[in-house]
Amino acid sequence: MTHGLALLALCAACGRGGFEALGPDAAADCWPVWRTHAVRLGTPRSLDELGTANSGDPSLTLDGLHMFLWREPGLDVNMATKSDPGATWTAPILVPELSSTGLEYRTSLSGDARISVFNSTRSGALELWLAEREDPEVPFGPPTQDLLANLTTTTGDYDPELSVDGLTLYFTRQVDGGRRLMRTTRATTSAAFDAPVELGEYGSDVHDPSLSPDQLVISYVVFTPPQRVEYRSRADIGQDFGEPTQLASVHEASDLELSPDGCELYYRAVAAPTSLWVAPIE
Repeated sequence: MTHGLALLALCAACGRGGFEALGPDAAADCWPVWRTHAVRLGTPRSLDELGTANSGDPSLTLDGLHMFLWREPGLDVNMATKSDPGATWTAPILVPELSSTGLEYRTSLSGDARISVFNSTRSGALELWLAEREDPEVPFGPPTQDLLANLTTTTGDYDPELSVDGLTLYFTRQVDGGRRLMRTTRATTSAAFDAPVELGEYGSDVHDPSLSPDQLVISYVVFTPPQRVEYRSRADIGQDFGEPTQLASVHEASDLELSPDGCELYYRAVAAPTSLWVAPIE
């Protein structure tokens, strides 16, 4: 299956790259094979263009042309870009308004790139933070926890995955030595998120949830031995996800990210932790 077109269009004169949302159904994609549980991975390649620094938690914007990730030293928020879906990534650059003297990990953006949720130790505990901006071409405003007050914990929150509309947030929470998958929702993007619900059916040590733009497919890593990548699908966002399917040929992977068109899987290889990889969906 060939790669789908980008889900956002570059505008004619858009400053830093342009975020003109077209929505998840704007182009051909690979999501049908995920929904029918027929996914096969092609040969992965190492993202050597990102450099040799240890990095992880790749997260793509809806256009597929901007990647947020953490990098050492410092574990700060960085961003790499590319000019079109077939191009290679540029060297990552620091995103100073989201970084701090603490540690930052995964950053997830809404479809219009105006909302960012990430986890950070800037207050001492590893907690979720939210930053907003009026225009995707300008820096984010100061991160706060005002709209995340119902989520605060002292045990550690990881792996935020924000839905395209900014109204649903998946993340994992440290519980009894493992991570539990959590979900929270809100009515509008100006409202606070509700108290999270634990999705216990996913297991006691689940990491790195990644959603399709239409929220009909979710992938994640199960760290309970044997470590494995699973994915689930559903026919409607009002339903629970169905039974899991194990994704073959991905062993000991972490920091998953599905590309917006479903045609690529980004991940961090445990056996080669300094590099990120991408595998095509065939």
